[in-house]
Amino acid sequence: MDGSEGVDAMSFLNDSQPQVADLLSSNRQTKVNMILTCIMAWVDINTGEVQSVNAPFLTKTEIILDATDVTELYKNVSENIMESMAAFQMRGSNMEVQEGCKARH
Repeated sequence: MDGSEGVDAMSFLNDSQPQVADLLSSNRQTKVNMILTCIMAWVDINTGEVQSVNAPFLTKTEIILDATDVTELYKNVSENIMESMAAFQMRGSNMEVQEGCKARH
């Protein structure tokens, strides 16, 4: 599912929650992982040029059973993705979301 330019990761995850929860609900008894790919950009201090890269943030594999609360599952994996993104940025990447995000499952 594609995002929109200028939409931050948290807004994208919040906006896509109903659609993803429906998809997960209709695909029980399966394993899934979610990948949020964001176009991250930074300014090269040597050239002053803006550089960008597709940066994937992914979850561990989750098992969707009949009793799984897919809304709660989505909330948990979204939090994990945001924590992963924050850790990536704190490691000195100086990158920020440039154009938006998209998700794969």
